[in-house]
Formats: sequence, C-alpha cells, structure tokens
Amino acid sequence: MKKQAFCILFAVTVPLVMSVTPAMTAEPNPAKVEKLKNDGNDEFRKGNFEKAIELFTQAIELDSTYAFAYNNLGISLYEIGDYAGSVKNLQKAVALDSTYSKAFNSLGNAQFAFGDYAGAEESFRRSIELGPDIAQKHINLGNAYYAHGFWDEAIAEFEKAAGMDSRSAEAMNNMGAAYQRKGDIEKARESYMAATKIDSRYAQPLVNLGTIHYDNGRGDIDQAIEYYDKAIRIDKENVLANYNLGLAYSAKGDYNKALSALRNALKNAPEDPVILYSLGLTSAARKTYPSAINYYEKALAVNPGHPYARQALENAKQQSGN
Repeated sequence: MKKQAFCILFAVTVPLVMSVTPAMTAEPNPAKVEKLKNDGNDEFRKGNFEKAIELFTQAIELDSTYAFAYNNLGISLYEIGDYAGSVKNLQKAVALDSTYSKAFNSLGNAQFAFGDYAGAEESFRRSIELGPDIAQKHINLGNAYYAHGFWDEAIAEFEKAAGMDSRSAEAMNNMGAAYQRKGDIEKARESYMAATKIDSRYAQPLVNLGTIHYDNGRGDIDQAIEYYDKAIRIDKENVLANYNLGLAYSAKGDYNKALSALRNALKNAPEDPVILYSLGLTSAARKTYPSAINYYEKALAVNPGHPYARQALENAKQQSGN
C-alpha cells in the first residue's frame, strides 16, 4: 500500500516580537495607557493571551494612535489563532509608524499564517530594509517564498540566513526543503545532513531525510524507517514522523506496526482526515473492516469532501457484509 509520504518539508518558526516601549509623555492619560501596555505585556509573557488582548484593546481605546498597542494586540490575536484580526491590527501599527520594523515582521508572520504569501513577502522585505538585518528575517522571507512556490528565491534567502548564522539548523533544513521541491535531491540531502550536524536534537531534517528515502522506492524503505525512528526518539509527539513511519510500515506490509505509528500520530492530531483515512486503509489491509469503517466515517465527519474516503467506506462495508 505505497503512498507518497505526507510531509511538511520545513518547520516554520517565525517568532513574534513583543514591543516594550518607553513611557509615553504626550498622549492623553499617558500613565494609564502605559500601565495597560505593561500589564498586557506581563499577561502575554504568562501565556494569558485573552487577558492581554483585553488590556491592549483598552490602551487603544484611550489612545487610538498608539502603534505599539496595535502591534502587541496583533501578536496576541496571532497566538489565539485569529490571523485575520492579527493582520488587521498589525496593518494599523505600520500605518501609524512606517518605520516600525518589528511590526512589519509580525505582520509578515500573520499574513503567512493567513495564507497571504505575497503580502508576507512584502512585509518581511520591508522589515529587512528597516533593519536590523538578521538571519531569522531571511528565514521568514524564505519561508514565504517557499509557500508561494518560488524555490530559487527561497533558497537564496535561506543561503543568506546561513551566511549570517552558520549555526542555523533551521536555515539549512528549510534550504533542503526548497531543493527537494526543485527536484535536486542530492543538494536537499546535503542540506538536511548539515542541519542534523548543527543540531543533533532537531527532528525535522531527519523526517525529511526519511521522506527522501521513502520516495525513492521500496529499496529505501528500511532507511526511511530508520530516519523516522530517530526523529521520534528526539520528539515522540512529532506527527509527521509518526505518520510517515506508519506509511513506511504499510509499504512493507507490516500493518500492526503501521497502525501503532499512525495511532501515535493521531494522538496529537485527532481530527486530521489524512491520518484517519490512512488508518482506515491500514485497517482494511488487515481485513479488520469494522475498524476501517470507523476511521473512514471519522475522516468524512471532519472532511465530507474527502476525495477517497467515501468510496473506501463503501468498499469496506461491502467487504464486511454490511
């Protein structure tokens, strides 16, 4: 049951930066606005994002020209997954202060998460222009190019990041992902190996190395399994490593181990229709059709338009005699 390994080739890490600014002196109620901002920062650092949102909103109500409050509100909304709201407020921050480099970087992160890759590219470029010019900003821009399908542009940015920070395993891993998408497997492999040498506890390049071997055909399945196992030993909750390990064992016909790996993946992504569908396929391969039916139905409950699950469900019901 050979399938293409499911893989997000790079782990996107685009940290948001909370601004802490000097006390205000000219705005109305400056002391109160400053206290709201500081209290919001404290709540953000504690992970109390809803409370931080409330405090930053209050600061804006007192001073609607406070770019820093819009920035901090935007990144707080990002943390709770409100990417549209995050973009809206970060756009207000940069409109109020066109030299606000951190806000442009945060805006790029929010646009990336929202799926506006062209917008993210523009924001990240602007943040780089405003300075400081640091490696992470080039990684962010490279990630946006990658998501947009611009492999050469992505590679150029990852190379810049690696040149600025030779210890950036993330830059090397993401460069490998772009090379892999270009079809240059050898350079992809070299980049992934470099990432693992820089950081032996970084699971993602090991997952990606496994995927290279998996996609090379059955002859490399054992090598793929070895890489996935290494990744899981580093990060046992890694969804992609567990999922791809399940696919690899399925390709070998070892359905018991495949089910175990896929169930581990499901623990950390319980509503992922791709994992549920693969569990259904593996259960059907073992001829445990009631389990297959259960997984297919769950996949369809999450994604009624799944392109294969409905037909697979009907096949499993026929095989089970239902």
